[in-house]
This record gives sequence, C-alpha cells and structure tokens, in this order.
Amino acid sequence: MPNPIASSQCTSPAGRKRRWGLAGAVCGCVGLLGAAGLTLAVLGWIGYDVTRSTPRILEGIEVSAPAPPEYGLTAEQQETLTALGPPQSFSILFYQDTMEDGSVYDVRMETWTYFDAQTEITFVDGSRLAQDPVVIEGATVLPVPYRPEQFTGGMTLAQVLAAASLDTYLMVPLEKELLPQGEVYYADQLTFGLKDGELRYIESLPQAEEG
Repeated sequence: MPNPIASSQCTSPAGRKRRWGLAGAVCGCVGLLGAAGLTLAVLGWIGYDVTRSTPRILEGIEVSAPAPPEYGLTAEQQETLTALGPPQSFSILFYQDTMEDGSVYDVRMETWTYFDAQTEITFVDGSRLAQDPVVIEGATVLPVPYRPEQFTGGMTLAQVLAAASLDTYLMVPLEKELLPQGEVYYADQLTFGLKDGELRYIESLPQAEEG
C-alpha cells in the first residue's frame, strides 16, 4: 500500500547514514557517558564537562507517583501510525517560543524514526514538518519499548519513571555555573534531561543486531 505521508513532505536529497555496532552497546555505561555530549548539545548545554560531575547509578527505585495522562496524538500522527506503525525510535524536545506580541507558548518538537521504512518524520505540535530518508547499513534495528505519547513536557522525574516503568537509571548532574538545577538521565534504551525538575528532552536509544 502506498505511503500516504510521503508525497507532500520536505525530503532531504542526500539522506543520512546510520551505522550500528554490537547489539546492546548503546546501553553500556561507556556508551551512556559517551552519548552525554549529544543530549547536552540538543538541550543547549554545550560546553559541559562530564568529568567534572559525579554520575550516580540508582537502582531499585520505587515510584509511587502515577503515570500522567498520555499526550493526545493529532490526526496527522495517527495517520502515520496507521501507515507505518509505532516509531522504532523517537526524540522529543520541549521548549518555549515567543509570538510577535511577546507572549510565550510551549512547543513540542518530536522526531519519529522508522529504520525498516528508511524514513524519519519530524512533527511540531503534532503537525508534520519534514520527512527525511534514513539509511541503515549492516544491522537490523530493534524497536524500543516506549511510545512518544507516554511523555509530555514538564513531567517530573517520578512521572517519567512511572510512565516508562523504570527502576534503575544513571544520573549525571550538570555544573551549576552552566545550568542550575539541570540533570541528564540514562536508563534502559532511554535518555532524558530535566531542568528545574521538569522534563525538557527525551530520546529513545534503540539496540541493533548485526546482519
């Protein structure tokens, strides 16, 4: 069946290649700390020196907070799910923008990646903004056990843990001089950043099997 979302989207002519190493390597401690630079850059925290902080692994966490209501997907996102199914990987950035009259509003920018279909779709507040090709070489990517709609802007750490059913994570505090009350977390196939105790960025980390 033809993809109903492919014809009207902005598509990069060159595309992007993604190379995958050994299955599960991304979830190792070395991989987690190595990925910190990417997360910090996305959040605008470039320049942070991980070696000057004290990462801590917390295990056996008991979460008493209930998972918050899920994000309501738009018609365009539902159309994508019908055509391609749940994304095999995704990232979501929560930020604020300013209108011409000076008023501030919340923005949700998310990217859904479909490795099997070799395509990546970006939504802003649920509206499809762009569609780009993704090229995978030498590996089969396994889907992550999370869905974009599980996470909403402003979630607390307890709410993120409840939504993702997590009881273990690695926490990397940020330097106070760079971003007060900022922390980056790594868990099973998931990384996310909080500022002032509120979720600002989250990304799933898929595993791969070498072909």
